[in-house]
Amino acid sequence: MNDVEQLIQKFDKIATHKKGDRRAPHKPLLLLLALHDCISGNSRLRSFSEIEKRLKNLLREFGNQRSESNIHYPFWRLKNDDIWELENYENVRRTKSGDPFISDLREYNVQAGLSSSIFDYLKTRPAQIKTLVNSILISHFNETQFEDILDAVGFDFSIPLKKQKRDPAFREKVLYLYKHSCALCGLGIRLNDKTICLEAAHIKWFNHKGPCIPTNGIALCTLHHKLFDRGAFTILPDSYRVKISNRVSGTGTEDWLTKFDDKKIWLPNENNLRPGPNFIKWHLREVYQDYRF
Repeated sequence: MNDVEQLIQKFDKIATHKKGDRRAPHKPLLLLLALHDCISGNSRLRSFSEIEKRLKNLLREFGNQRSESNIHYPFWRLKNDDIWELENYENVRRTKSGDPFISDLREYNVQAGLSSSIFDYLKTRPAQIKTLVNSILISHFNETQFEDILDAVGFDFSIPLKKQKRDPAFREKVLYLYKHSCALCGLGIRLNDKTICLEAAHIKWFNHKGPCIPTNGIALCTLHHKLFDRGAFTILPDSYRVKISNRVSGTGTEDWLTKFDDKKIWLPNENNLRPGPNFIKWHLREVYQDYRF
């Protein structure tokens, strides 16, 4: 592997594997784990049992209700993308779709990781790894999650990651509609006449074709924006009432989250500028985390 552009294109191709507007975080998170092994000097190949545990934990944090199942699919299917290698898989039984029996992956200690050529090339080129990590994050996750994902995987980057360019007027329009206050808690602090700690959150994420229009935006303080993007709460499309995830717990939960459960968010006066039901349904399906769904 000696062509940097070719490598970037291969990873960019992986980063576009989506099912319509549905999130598919399995492959991206698995690749981040493999890139971390590369930059940290770990072994190139890991057993399915080991990867299964690590990936399941990440999907629990940064996936959605259906993410924690079928972890063996990306482990197996990445071999079709010309960047991934499997070992000890000769005796693994396959389903009609060509996928493996998960029990066989464990029994035969099947191992997988980046191809040897890619791994050997990247392990002495941390700058290229950072480029690939940045591309994966931008394509599949929201900016409020970047730092948490890097920490969870184990990266320790000293340079800021590049972020997506968005319509600069989006924030101004959304904050104006919500009277420069958080739609959930009402926070509206100003310093030197400038609104601080308040953001225009995309309901349907920008990198999943969520448009920069008022009906896909909601004003949230920095805390509730991050909690919204992590799926700690959502909004019901028929009533605009808040739904708190039953996975939430810990100090401050009552003061900052559960007391808002089933309460209606503050809304713009104009009905046609309120959050669009289709955008809310996307968030409910693709981001919100709750055992009941």
